[in-house]
Formats: sequence, C-alpha cells, structure tokens
Amino acid sequence: SYPEFEVLFTDLGSDDNTLKLAQGFQDSKLKVVDIPQPKPGWEPGAWAADQLTRQASGEIVVSLAADTILLPNAVATMVSQIVNQDLQLVSFLPADQNKTLAQKLVLNQNHFLLLGCYPAALIETKHPSINLAYSGLIGFRKAAITKIRGFERIRKSPIPEMELARQATNAGLATQFYLTSDLATSQNHASFEMIFRDNVVRYY
Repeated sequence: SYPEFEVLFTDLGSDDNTLKLAQGFQDSKLKVVDIPQPKPGWEPGAWAADQLTRQASGEIVVSLAADTILLPNAVATMVSQIVNQDLQLVSFLPADQNKTLAQKLVLNQNHFLLLGCYPAALIETKHPSINLAYSGLIGFRKAAITKIRGFERIRKSPIPEMELARQATNAGLATQFYLTSDLATSQNHASFEMIFRDNVVRYY
C-alpha cells in the first residue's frame, strides 16, 4: 500500500540459494547489491546494515531481521508514524509464528523467563539506559542515524536492529516502540538447538 520504495539485498555467504532466489525476481524495485567484506571489529549483520543504508536513496530506511514478513500496510504505517509523530526511529514488534513443537514448548515461555531474570523495575533503578523495548524490525530517518554515527556505535553487536534503536534513544533521538501483530510476523528458529543459540543472543 506504499508504492514509493526500493528493496536493497545483499548476501552474507548463505548456503541455501538465497542469492539465486533474490536474483530470480524480475522487479525493478529490487536491487541486489555487492558489499565489501566487513572491516575488522564489525559484526556481519551490522556491517551489511551500514553498507545498505549508505546506498539507500530514500529519506527513511526500514531494516528487518531475518525471517520477518511485512504485511501490506507495514511500510505505510511505519512511515506515517515517523512523519506524523516527528520521530527519528520506530520499532515494530511482529507477531511470533510458532509452528514446530520446539517453538510451541520453548518460545512461549521466553518472555516470562526473560522478565524473571531481568525484572524491569530493577533495571530501571540500576541501569535505566538498557531498560528499553525494541525488536528486529525498525524504521529510521537515514540522516538522523548517520549524524549520530549510529552503525559505528553498534558495529560489534550481534543484534544490530535492537541495538541501533537503543543507541538512538540514548543519543537523544525521538523513538517509539509499537506492538504490531497486525503489520508483521516473525518466524523463529524451528529446532531446539537453534532456539537455544538464539536465546544466548537474546540474553546478550
């Protein structure tokens, strides 16, 4: 529902034919981009986000974590919130799509476990700068993030979208967090092993 957009894609060495699938789309809005290897000290995801943002031609950039599906009104809503609320960054929390046995058994308990290990009231008292809610789906004004050297701040982070939102807030930019189960969905890892690995990153 938002016609003025481009999609920038790069491959980070995937082994599942992702690049071939992307190249198979016949759409002028899709640009398959080659980027240089990450500089020392940069995590691959943060490096890719930085390089693609530099090449984006629009004023607003939408960055989403892997396995996230945007529904038809997602981009329009994100742009509307940024413009109408005069924000520099918004974070949307997608709805989880839990289908496998591992997902149903483990992921539904994650939020309770996280809250139990990291009670929000205690964090707010001791470390207010980290008591922020963000997700892997963000939209931001390119100029504002560039001005605070946002990606340089998060270059070592394995969760760049979440960390960029936190750094933007701490830098004084106007940010907002929204629950948006009707605008995007997220497919989590399917196996117990991959869920465990993902949880290690979450706790980090």
